Amino acid sequence: IEAFWKLRVPRANVCPEHTPPSQYIIDSFFERVQDSVCWANRGGGKTLLGALATWLDTVFKSECATKILGGSLEQSKKMYQHLTGEGDGWGLVTEDFQYLIEGEMLAAKTATLNGSNINILTASMKSVRGPNPKNSSSMKSMSAMTGYTRPLFSSPKPSGAFGPVRKFIPPCTRLTA
Repeated sequence: IEAFWKLRVPRANVCPEHTPPSQYIIDSFFERVQDSVCWANRGGGKTLLGALATWLDTVFKSECATKILGGSLEQSKKMYQHLTGEGDGWGLVTEDFQYLIEGEMLAAKTATLNGSNINILTASMKSVRGPNPKNSSSMKSMSAMTGYTRPLFSSPKPSGAFGPVRKFIPPCTRLTA
């Protein structure tokens, strides 16, 4: 991560009850956790780390479909900009990785040669479910996902929780094919 993007992800926890940001990347990439919640200060890099986890999955996991589901379309766009380098984005998809992109990088859908793809969605039931689910199992899994993620947008932080906790839910939701 540091070699390709000059991005130093802290590996040590500052407080005993906190988890270092690198643990989120490791647990997400190796799928040690299915869902995760990340609490950190404003500007603490949550969106950038979510973009990094998204790109690592997209590159190294074939046919991985990632849906970036921010609390708003603006938040989803910020994460996507960390991939493209537009705006204030970090630019994780460097020239070294351009050959992996199938066609152009578009917010509506970015596809890679390994069959993976990334889409940004708004935080709405219609956006998440899509116009017409293809079968009842996809409808069921999407219902489960939306039922789980919707309360997160309005959930208060638990008392006594400071900084990242062991289980994270990044501002994106990954669905693997």
